[in-house]
Amino acid sequence: MGRIATVLTLVASFAVLHPGTAAPTAIRFGALWDGKGRVLRNAFVVVEGERILSVGTEAPPAGTPVVDLSRYTGVPGLIDVHTHMTYGPAPGGGRAPAVNMVLGQDAARKTLEAGVTTVRDMNAAEYMDVALRDLIATGAVVGPRMFVVGYALQRLVINRLLEGFEGKLTTSKWALLTKSSTDTALRDIQQLVERGVLVRNDAGGRSTSYSLAGL
Repeated sequence: MGRIATVLTLVASFAVLHPGTAAPTAIRFGALWDGKGRVLRNAFVVVEGERILSVGTEAPPAGTPVVDLSRYTGVPGLIDVHTHMTYGPAPGGGRAPAVNMVLGQDAARKTLEAGVTTVRDMNAAEYMDVALRDLIATGAVVGPRMFVVGYALQRLVINRLLEGFEGKLTTSKWALLTKSSTDTALRDIQQLVERGVLVRNDAGGRSTSYSLAGL
């Protein structure tokens, strides 16, 4: 497991540790599973900043730095669809939010080191999930890409969006799903828009609808 975790983390965290400064760098694997059923032998993954530029068996251009991991097998980053990053080793209802945020930073780092590069966080008080997501995005904290849901009723609707929601999300549909008033629905939606979880679609007025940010 240790070897796999090392391989998984290297590509995912390269840009986090060197944001915006890394020149193209090639990582060489003895074998690489591409996530589509193919196993490439003696494969190269070329990365630059936050992006993977290429994956294949051709050697990179002359002069490209090469990190030799030919002893290892590479696989794509894993996705965990149910996490509570700010809970720490146990649910943290009795702990102060500041303590949970510190524990959340440690959990985010360990999650990435285990090879999980994307998570869906399923609830957090005081919008700590939003704060942790933003800290990771700025490079202040090392961790996976996070999709967050906010509070419990907000979580209910966001999960529906993530799992396939038919039609457009409107204030009236939110109210129906959460069995709340339209005023409460609008308040919840506005909070999530302000925190970058939802985005307002172009049309306005009664036809105003919302969708998940980052998808």
